[in-house]
This record gives sequence, structure tokens and C-alpha cells, in this order.
Amino acid sequence: PSAFLLRIMNWHNVALSLLSLVMALAFVLHLHAEGRFSSWHSMACVNTVNTGAYGMWNMVYLLSKLWEWADTYFLILQGTSRVERVITSPMVLQLLPAQRI
Repeated sequence: PSAFLLRIMNWHNVALSLLSLVMALAFVLHLHAEGRFSSWHSMACVNTVNTGAYGMWNMVYLLSKLWEWADTYFLILQGTSRVERVITSPMVLQLLPAQRI
């Protein structure tokens, strides 16, 4: 890939990482303010109402998934060998269900 494309990909990754950090902090702060970290039950079983600041950050999170599709596009622009490395990486393979013969 060209130097310009690599620069765009780097800024894309930095921006997406920063957005992910901000979203994580927003969710943790909101859940802490609600007292959700007081027990396993409140963390795992109590539903959070999807309104206000929490609802806004939830929508930002959902829309960020569209932004993350750009990663796939960048992988395709880098060439098939890079895509194959990502798809066959040990971390990705661990997420796939084991096939029985």
C-alpha cells in the first residue's frame, strides 16, 4: 500500500482506539454511578435502561461497529496475504467452534 494509505490506516486505528477507550470509560462511569459493581447479580442480571447518557453511548457503540467495517476494507486493500494472516491467527481460530469429525 502507498504511504498515504498507510497514514490513513494509522490515523483510523488511533481514532478508533481512542473512541473505544472513551466509550469504555463512559460505560464504566455510568454503571459505577448506578452502583452496578456492588455484586455479581447487579453486574450480570440487572438490565440498564437505554436512555439518557447511557443510551447515547450505546448508540455511539453501535454506530462504531459500522466504522470498524473500514478495517476489513483496509485489510482487503493491503492484499490477500494480510487478510489470510488475520483470519488464520491463533486468537481468531480460538473463537471458532471446534469441528467434529
